Amino acid sequence: MSIKKNIIIGMSGVMISFLTSCSSKNEKNIWGSKNQTGPISVTLLPKSGSYTTGTLSFTQEGKIVRISGLVSGLSPGLHGIHIHENPDCSADDASSAGQHFSLAGQIHGRLGVKTSHLGDLGNIQAGQEGQAIVSITSDRVSLGSDKQRSIRGRSIVIHSQEDDFKSQPSGESGTRIACAVIP
Repeated sequence: MSIKKNIIIGMSGVMISFLTSCSSKNEKNIWGSKNQTGPISVTLLPKSGSYTTGTLSFTQEGKIVRISGLVSGLSPGLHGIHIHENPDCSADDASSAGQHFSLAGQIHGRLGVKTSHLGDLGNIQAGQEGQAIVSITSDRVSLGSDKQRSIRGRSIVIHSQEDDFKSQPSGESGTRIACAVIP
């Protein structure tokens, strides 16, 4: 990896750490808004023998949750990304994270479709260098303001393959290759 890429990755981590340290529910954040929750920063741990790692940040502004960050160690192409029901990444294959986060009666599908799992976040695209920049927004989940839809106390999982958005119950996304608990 080039020195330039290492510097960019290092600076990304510093920025996420800075933003995380600036959060407070009762004070204005660095953007001047009292209506924001987060950012909450998590570190993805490799699973299933992969080398996939990364840092993701979760921020809520009004009714929109933004998930952003960088994931490395991926094969080039699309990879499914989902919120899972359990706050547990202890199993070597991340099976301890459970199924996709959903409300009763929901089926697997696309991000933003009302009948889809709340945890269905779509795919991230890794380039030839094995890195994916994550930038996902959802108005179907919360960071605590709506307890039923809160993703706090759950986990986020990156999969080895593309989510096909139709296979049940999980989109045939392949092996769970990275996992982090959302505090």
